[in-house]
Amino acid sequence: MVFVKPSKGLSVDALACPEPADLSTLQVNVGELRLTADGTWLYVLQVSCGSARWQVSKRYREIRELWVALGTCLSAASATNSCTEHCHFLSGLEHDKFPKKRLLHTQHALETRAAELHVFFLKLAMRLNLCSPTELECCRLRGCPVLALVSGFFQTGKPLIGTASCRSILLERHSQSYDQQFSKKRRGSSTRRFSFGFADRNSTSVVAAVAK
Repeated sequence: MVFVKPSKGLSVDALACPEPADLSTLQVNVGELRLTADGTWLYVLQVSCGSARWQVSKRYREIRELWVALGTCLSAASATNSCTEHCHFLSGLEHDKFPKKRLLHTQHALETRAAELHVFFLKLAMRLNLCSPTELECCRLRGCPVLALVSGFFQTGKPLIGTASCRSILLERHSQSYDQQFSKKRRGSSTRRFSFGFADRNSTSVVAAVAK
């Protein structure tokens, strides 16, 4: 029997995505925010590839580093030579609006940034969804650095072990409604859970923008 060493900040609902992952079926949602013991907010990303589903917890800094690295990689000649036309759907991603760093972590600020990050991941996944599995596999075999960044970030093909957190904010998206529900803090408890929803009004515009 092989035991897997736990990975900090990562959790999984199902077994890890098979290797290699079919990134043409990638779907990503920001499902929850978790506050760790050291005061760091983690974005819990609900990821799926085909029939596999799992969660990856990332800091805002890590997500921004992905965005910067993708922009650098897409502008490099090596990406063009190794990828030919297959990953050019991602071209322009570095010019998309990215959530700014906020000094105050109020509920409104966290909610707003989570919604903006959801749109960022939606655009990223939809661009990959436009590719065929065969083209992406050929691109991967050529050593495409763009796919390597995406696969590494979402931990595709690796078994992930969950870790506990002391506080969380659940994000629920509704097509036409916006609601907020706050549960009262239990006496003697050290945790507090918030649940709020927001309409995904940007989905239609994103589809149109990517389809052009």
